[in-house]
Amino acid sequence: MNDNKKIRREGKVKNEKIWYELDAFAKTYSSIISEGRTTCFRLSALFSENIDLKVLRNVAVLLERKYPFYNSELKKGIFWNYLQQKKTHFMIEEEKTYPCTDIQKDNPLRIIYFNNKLSIEIAHFLTDGKGAMLFFQDLIEEYLEEKYFSKRSRNRNFENVDIIIENKGKNKDEDKIEIKDKDLIKDKKIIDFPKINGKIKNFGNKSFLENKKKILEKNEEIFGNDNEENGAKESKYIDLYEKYMRKVSKETTIKSAFHLPIKILEKGQYHITTGEISTDDLKMESKKHKTTIGKYLLAVYFKVLLDRYSSAKNPIVIGVPVDLRRIFEEKTYRNFFMNITPSVDASLGAYSLSEIITYLDNYFALKITKKEFYKSIYKAMNPMRNIVIKSVPYLVKRIFFPFIFDYYGERGYTTGFSNLGVFKIEKKYEKYLKGFRFLPPPSKRCKIKMGVISDSKKVYINFGNLTANYDIERDFFVYLRKRGIRSKIITNYF
Repeated sequence: MNDNKKIRREGKVKNEKIWYELDAFAKTYSSIISEGRTTCFRLSALFSENIDLKVLRNVAVLLERKYPFYNSELKKGIFWNYLQQKKTHFMIEEEKTYPCTDIQKDNPLRIIYFNNKLSIEIAHFLTDGKGAMLFFQDLIEEYLEEKYFSKRSRNRNFENVDIIIENKGKNKDEDKIEIKDKDLIKDKKIIDFPKINGKIKNFGNKSFLENKKKILEKNEEIFGNDNEENGAKESKYIDLYEKYMRKVSKETTIKSAFHLPIKILEKGQYHITTGEISTDDLKMESKKHKTTIGKYLLAVYFKVLLDRYSSAKNPIVIGVPVDLRRIFEEKTYRNFFMNITPSVDASLGAYSLSEIITYLDNYFALKITKKEFYKSIYKAMNPMRNIVIKSVPYLVKRIFFPFIFDYYGERGYTTGFSNLGVFKIEKKYEKYLKGFRFLPPPSKRCKIKMGVISDSKKVYINFGNLTANYDIERDFFVYLRKRGIRSKIITNYF
């Protein structure tokens, strides 16, 4: 089966163009984009050497075949937006401004480089943090493989395939790369490998065969095995919210949370503060409280907010995205998460860290279950299935959807806390990497958000802030330091 046919199976053909329906969350996210709410988030990796742009461009083109859904642009439909596969390539550009402050509907996934830092900025209507991590992992591993381990690729003369990098203000001819060797595409991970009677074809090369087996195992880990009893998906991009939508009682939420009394900066200023902390240090401290690193950091965040805003009249609520893939044992590159909303009422008096951790342990145990998430899915999907809302033209939806999102969503959050967990990378690549970053999407309502990502040695705590006030970030790291947990702080405030 050729690649074009495979793509058409996953998407739909509209006037000879490949297009994709948006999932339930994507319909909302694509309709609320504004200057203060870009819905764009960022993943970054720091390398031991400056980024090789030529290698990066070649690898980006290869990944377009594995991730055709991500190489799409947002189009306006009569009733809903939809995604249409682009004829151009992934945008690659040098970093020149604040992160996550702009999203281009014709380039919802951008690859950004600056010196030794490689980043992707991706719109939430494409995927969530987990889906982005899977793409970014492939991008990093393919880049490092091409640069340091592929002798054949280093000796190649690139001639045959034009790779046009979209970069405003530049002559297109300046951004062309030519690829001579057709095997450049053939021998990458993104292709389907020949099988005979369900087994990998013997290519007569043991190391080659072993490599392909590893790739297939990795693909099974991501997408599932077609022969598994729990049922694999015909498409990697199925809308799982629709699948698990069932009529249940609606989930009740706090209508209005405490909001930070801090003035927002001018458009485009997203201040970042990152703390690099030893994983072992955080593990030791978390074990003292009999909890995980993630819950410990969330508890400290609550503690800092409660101490600083002890007179808050409304509850302090932190929106925490939960990856539903592991809950429902699903594999997808699209959105499949739900927010839970732990809250603490400052008016009840001062809270110790232990009290907060106990509360979080109990809250997580009650909320992170399939039955509870059925309620959340029903609540999220119900408006999308409403016959009146469905029949309203998109131009009308675009007017009132931001208000609905604010009323039922961000109005109920004080801030956000996203923990992507460990960024797994093959061991042979580790020495070429110096760390990671994860920046949640900025929000005028929440103003400050916290994103956490880690590797085998360090935890990277990232604050995204739309204000000029960094008291919360400072309080957070000072609190940890007083408990013997030291941080290396990096910021773009100055």
